[in-house]
Amino acid sequence: MLIECSFCHATAKIPEDKEGAKVRCSECGKIYVAREKGTKVKRGGVSGLHIGIGIGAVVVIAVFALMYNNHQSKPPPKPAPVVAKEPDVIVDTSGWDSELVKLVRSVYDAALGANEGTLVKTLDGERIAKRVNEANPAVPAVDWGAMDAVQKETFLQGIANDMIRGADENAAYKWKPVDGKVLNYDHLDVIVRVTTDQRVEQGSGTIADSRTYDWMLHRTDERSKWKAWSWERFISADEARAMRALSKKKVTKVTLEDGTSLFQAEIRHIDDYPDTTPEVHAQVEQAIATMLDFKLRPKENNLARDQLVAIGRPAIPQLLNKFGEIKIVDADGDDSLTQVNVVYDTLKRITGYESGFTAMPGQTEERRTMALKAYFAWWERKGKNFKEQVQGKDLLEDLIVPTERDKRELEKEKAKTGGN
Repeated sequence: MLIECSFCHATAKIPEDKEGAKVRCSECGKIYVAREKGTKVKRGGVSGLHIGIGIGAVVVIAVFALMYNNHQSKPPPKPAPVVAKEPDVIVDTSGWDSELVKLVRSVYDAALGANEGTLVKTLDGERIAKRVNEANPAVPAVDWGAMDAVQKETFLQGIANDMIRGADENAAYKWKPVDGKVLNYDHLDVIVRVTTDQRVEQGSGTIADSRTYDWMLHRTDERSKWKAWSWERFISADEARAMRALSKKKVTKVTLEDGTSLFQAEIRHIDDYPDTTPEVHAQVEQAIATMLDFKLRPKENNLARDQLVAIGRPAIPQLLNKFGEIKIVDADGDDSLTQVNVVYDTLKRITGYESGFTAMPGQTEERRTMALKAYFAWWERKGKNFKEQVQGKDLLEDLIVPTERDKRELEKEKAKTGGN
């Protein structure tokens, strides 16, 4: 289709389906709406004076043409054909089709396709190592500069593997980008915000979920490739309100026979915090296993527990999961009762919260379950946004108060395990 610039009247060719789109004129540089050449544009009415002038001009032109034709024996030469030029394409530099958004989209595609090699090439190992160290000062630091090539490759493969197969609900392979834009761009650092979609088949229906993530990209100079080093969930004000409303629905309040009130939430699997790295997840997992292996010396159990307390916040989800997994068996020689008390004590030391949990011999399963659900209610109400250790007891929570018999049994259990 042939179009004409409404400013300088230069012509250009564009595909038929681009009619009505905005294009930049290759001659004058101005942007105009593409219309087929010859399309009439409505204009305002003209005055009688303009009409009079127009008629006079037509008469003069007609007389001049008659005189000219009388002196010409040959027809005038045809005008030179107009060479149509392609209009300049308006490049998307910050939206869905921009270079940087496409890079982030390719990361999600690689995670979905289990393409570990591609993911490793898109990761900035040095900055990831620094982020890991800043987020977890209590654990041994990752010294990127001291690593050899094989160690660096192994480190990045661990990050990529978690993006492909991680159990975390934020693992990249579980999400598909549906929108995106570039924020805070400069020559070496940029933030790319993408909205993602997830559809999970459950029963006979499909559950849809949407989340937004901010990806941090960096390059060493303008000739280097952009690489990702941080990806964090972005929660808008509207989403935060919706999450609070959802959390309230998950938490109920029950009143016991003695008038005591207790918050309750269903026991469920809890994913790691979004900023927990695979390395820290593995350290927490190993420390919990060591802490609960009573075939080891008590000193080793206690050191593992102290390590979990030092790690702090990142250890909470796995401890809660273990708290709900252990099935208490009231039998001689069974360690389940002691294990669950050790896990509870570790959670209490990290969070400062007491749920009133007292797993004692002879205690009813109903009471144990209620005490467990109280800690999961704490997670829904406060644990998701937990930042640092709370000093002392949470006075806002109503607790199940242990009886004197419970306290005596607890002291006996502590004596058996050297204070655990």
